[in-house]
Amino acid sequence: MEKLKYIVLEQLINEGRLEDMIKKYSNTDENLTDASIRKLSENDPSGNNKYLDWMCNQHKVYEFQPIIDAINCFHENVNRINEKNITAAYGSEILPKIKLAPKDIGSYPDLPTLKILCNYFEENLPRTTSRVKIYEDDKWLVVSPLTHKASCEYGAFSSWCVSTSNVDYYERYTRDGILVFFIDKKGTSLEKKDANVYKFAVNIKTHAQDLEEWEWYSMSDARIDAHLMMNLVPKNLLEAASKYSIEVLENLRKGWEIDERELTEKSAFWTKTGDYYYIFLKEDNSYDFLRRYDNLGRLASIPTIVKNGLPVVRLTHGQGIPELYILSMNWNITQGLVRWNNETNTVNKSAVITELNSRWSNTREIANLIGTLNETDQNIIYDMYIDRFNKAKVTTTKSINVERLQVGDVILYSPVRRGVEVPVKVVSVANKSIGLENGKRVAKTGSNYKDKVTGIIQIVDDPVAPVTNESRWIRKRII
Repeated sequence: MEKLKYIVLEQLINEGRLEDMIKKYSNTDENLTDASIRKLSENDPSGNNKYLDWMCNQHKVYEFQPIIDAINCFHENVNRINEKNITAAYGSEILPKIKLAPKDIGSYPDLPTLKILCNYFEENLPRTTSRVKIYEDDKWLVVSPLTHKASCEYGAFSSWCVSTSNVDYYERYTRDGILVFFIDKKGTSLEKKDANVYKFAVNIKTHAQDLEEWEWYSMSDARIDAHLMMNLVPKNLLEAASKYSIEVLENLRKGWEIDERELTEKSAFWTKTGDYYYIFLKEDNSYDFLRRYDNLGRLASIPTIVKNGLPVVRLTHGQGIPELYILSMNWNITQGLVRWNNETNTVNKSAVITELNSRWSNTREIANLIGTLNETDQNIIYDMYIDRFNKAKVTTTKSINVERLQVGDVILYSPVRRGVEVPVKVVSVANKSIGLENGKRVAKTGSNYKDKVTGIIQIVDDPVAPVTNESRWIRKRII
């Protein structure tokens, strides 16, 4: 009952202030009519017409919207106003009245003077390494968490997955967008009575064109219709969040733009087909220039891939962050050509090229890509594969029972099942096992087979066909 009395009393005071301003300003200027003063009152962010006198005075000279924008900015940032910020905004030109009472709107003689302070605050949002405070007043706090820890802190008592201990959810929602939390400090939750506040979360994707495309979530993590939230959340809060998101998402999109000049400079070769960029790395396999696209950590697999093939990075350029994926032109394409031929460890270049173009031997996607290229670009890829293959010193092997291995033989061995196998020399042979140079032992059993290294494969140029006597005679007759 006491609370109801207080609300009624507050409403009467607000209405009294409005009537006082109408009596004071109505018809004193062509811009100040009863309707315009009431409109200013409706847009006074204080909720009690605290700023209405100043707003009416400014409306004699200035348009409606710039006044509303400036007074909203002042109200949002009033708790940030201190001597340091005032000095930074105005410098040596600070007015004595502002310096004396900077949080009193009456200290600012006109709209341009107030806009100096607003511009300063807009350029210097309260930011830490973990969050950006977009807006705050006595009732509302609007923040954008920049870390998983901040998401958990400001999402406490909610059921949002981004505020749980699983960081994957936070990373998924911020991969191509931002999170913004709207916290009603005076609200209550029937489900979370210990919270003492009520919260909404919104996920704003990089492709969102307007507020209707924002994804809203209640405190219990239920999706809420965007149109409902646009009518429920105060307009000035939405405008502050929208302005912040536009700037941040634009910077995100710029960071995702694929710089073709950079690709030319830092890769060995690249080509584009539709929305796909295919990037072949230089011989040192450096890929730092691609890290900004790699939010799933796929580039970390390249050191393993280069042991078994030529890595190819594919970037899919769409509305959001380009999707990065790693393909490989495997060495086993060539190994298969000599696997059943133990007399020689060489394979002709033409045979390798035939296999590289086969969708059954090569990765189908790369085989299809090669088919779309001109002859010059095809030869660049062929030569790159052959050169890297020969430098990798890829081995050819023969499956052999462990009981037949001798000291000095080299086998492919991995200490873990299905791990990467590396060449290891046999250094000792006993009755029940063999010893390897890495200190490991392999049991001798009738069913235990290992791949014995029989040589190093080399891709060679095709032999030149010899000139026959018949071809010499024909050439002579032509001459």
